[in-house]
Amino acid sequence: KAYASSSVCGPSRSSILLGRHTGRSLIRGNTGKMGKYGDFALPNDRSTFVEILRKAGYYTALIGKWGFGGHSAIPPSHPLDKGFDKFFGQLTHEDSHIFFPD
Repeated sequence: KAYASSSVCGPSRSSILLGRHTGRSLIRGNTGKMGKYGDFALPNDRSTFVEILRKAGYYTALIGKWGFGGHSAIPPSHPLDKGFDKFFGQLTHEDSHIFFPD
């Protein structure tokens, strides 16, 4: 059996990273008005579990879609600023949707 905190990817990833149920998360959908291409940025006033792992001495990496806006989001939201040591992938939902064009 598996559990996802939301039926769409943005809120599910937010719940995992911030350790919050979607009922208590600021990110409730994949698109919003806060960032480039409509991505919501992760709030700057909350720590991710990755930042906690990094402080404990773990080396962290994200491979795949970030989906929280990147440097152009308001506020800026980049995986390297949220505890990841390395990042290889797409910053926005739009980037990941056009990565393999039809």
